[in-house]
Amino acid sequence: MKEIRNNSHYLWRVFFTIFVSLGHSGLINVSTTSSYIGVDYFFIISGFFLAYSITITNETTLQYTRKRIIKLWPHVLLSYIVLFLFNDTHFTVSSVKRCLLHLPEIIPGAYFLSDFSLTNEYMFNYPIWYLSCLLIIGGVVHYGYSKHREALIALSPFIISVIFAYMIHNLQSFNSGDTVGIMLNIYYLRSFAEMLCGVMVFELVSKNEHVYKPIYYIIYRFIEICLGTLIIYLSLTQGNTKMDGFIVIFIILLCYSGFRYPQRTSNRKIIKVIKWFSDLMYPVYLNHIFIFGACRKWGITDRIMLHGTFFGLVILYTILLLYSCVTMFCVNWIMKKIKDSKRYIYE
Repeated sequence: MKEIRNNSHYLWRVFFTIFVSLGHSGLINVSTTSSYIGVDYFFIISGFFLAYSITITNETTLQYTRKRIIKLWPHVLLSYIVLFLFNDTHFTVSSVKRCLLHLPEIIPGAYFLSDFSLTNEYMFNYPIWYLSCLLIIGGVVHYGYSKHREALIALSPFIISVIFAYMIHNLQSFNSGDTVGIMLNIYYLRSFAEMLCGVMVFELVSKNEHVYKPIYYIIYRFIEICLGTLIIYLSLTQGNTKMDGFIVIFIILLCYSGFRYPQRTSNRKIIKVIKWFSDLMYPVYLNHIFIFGACRKWGITDRIMLHGTFFGLVILYTILLLYSCVTMFCVNWIMKKIKDSKRYIYE
């Protein structure tokens, strides 16, 4: 495999480094709830560019990773320089000396950030975390593309869902003392999940569609159905709107239609049934977020649900299905325009 240099590939990384460094240094307000999603999109875009930059050659994953380390080091240094220049309120000679004494711990970025008294909410998504994640996930995607491309794409929704489930399980630990350890465990994994979403976006809009084996197609669609059912159930019982939005947007929306229907096996009824259920459930997931998010915001969730009665659930799902027809039409129209466009990813 080799890396393709397009005009904006490296410019995006420089922009990301400067923007997030400034934001996490307090010069750009990113601490509001609605602003964090912007950083997540950078991870998704990075995964998209990562998949775009990989093409099949005889290069091994180890050789590919070694070249990437050499190329990414300037961006690591730039992220440090930006923080030193713009975070002057925490910049002292003694803090620099402590950082030099703990140089091995600076590499992942955790000690460096805590030593400069940056708050914990500014620690995650810092460029050094992003760059190290980019190196690791780059090796994983390169190996998957080289050896097991179909399996990588088929199992990505499951991997992503496990990571987000792990995050939800550990959210309560933020109030404990081991915040740095929690950041290392959770937000590295979150970066992996979002970059995998970017890879699947590339598979979705790529000019070169692949015909996948029936077993991988079945796995992909089955996982999608199970995830959607679980999301709806948890949201009705737990009401975690923010996390529902992350899961639905990053898993269902970006993974939708990521596989080309295997034409050679189109006569198999099980694949037809799975495809029908999956295509039907997708807009249900998406509209669920808009409808229930609005209902919770306006404080009318309980009135619509009728206190969780069966009749209330029937009303909810009826509304969802009606909106789903419109959503399915719009999404299919948009995807058709993307795939029919002459501005393909590959020249």
